[in-house]
Amino acid sequence: MIVTKQELWATPVWEVDTGFDTQFNTKLIEEFPNNKQAGFEFNLWECNTPNVTKLKDYIMDVVTQETCMNLSLSRGWVNNQYPGKSLVIHDHSPFVVAAVYYVNCPENSGDLLLVDPRGSVNWERNPEGNVSNAKHQRIKPVAGKLVLFPAYILHMVEENKSSENRISIATNIYRK
Repeated sequence: MIVTKQELWATPVWEVDTGFDTQFNTKLIEEFPNNKQAGFEFNLWECNTPNVTKLKDYIMDVVTQETCMNLSLSRGWVNNQYPGKSLVIHDHSPFVVAAVYYVNCPENSGDLLLVDPRGSVNWERNPEGNVSNAKHQRIKPVAGKLVLFPAYILHMVEENKSSENRISIATNIYRK
C-alpha cells in the first residue's frame, strides 16, 4: 500500500494508490445491486460480494491506520457522472471523514476540487473555474485511487468533458 498524505497546514488529505486494477474495478461494477451505477437508492456496503467487501475493508484499514481513531463507515453510494455533468460545491458534515474511490476515470472527466472553508491551509489561491479567491487543492481522478479528507471540507467535481461516464464510490466515515 502506498499512501501519500498531504499534511497541508492543518488539513490532511490522503491520496492512496490502492493497487486495485481494471479487472478489480470491472468486477466491482458487476457487483452493484441490480447493476445500478448511480445515486442514493442503496447502501453499497450492505452488499456482501467479494470485491465490494474487499474495498470496504481496505478503506477501513486505511482510515484506522491513518487516523488512529475508532471510526465506522456510513452508507456507500455510486456516483455516475455523465458527460457534461458536474457536482456543485458541498460538504459532508457532520461526518468525520469523506472518502471517494475512483472506479472508471476517462481523461478530462472532472477533477475533484477541495476548498478548506477555514482558509488556513497552504493551498493555491489562483481563481479557476467555479473557485474564485479561495484556497483549494485539485485532485485528478485516477482509477484505483482512494481519496480521504475531513468531511467539513467544501468540495466539488468539475464538468465531465469526456465522452464516457466517470464512476466513483463515495462514503462517509463517523465516530462510533
